[in-house]
Amino acid sequence: MLLIPQEVEMKWHQRYRKYYEEKGYIFTNYRETFKVDVNDLPENCNKYIGFKSIVWTQKS
Repeated sequence: MLLIPQEVEMKWHQRYRKYYEEKGYIFTNYRETFKVDVNDLPENCNKYIGFKSIVWTQKS
């Protein structure tokens, strides 16, 4: 289970500028950090996010 809301810090990069602008983020300057909601991260992102594991057991 993903712990939400959760944000990570990213740095502006030429490769992802258009991607994040289309998601509604305002570009500032390259290499400047900005906060991104984990739901907006691209599939190939390598940022660590927190999650909680729930184990279901069956009663006998």
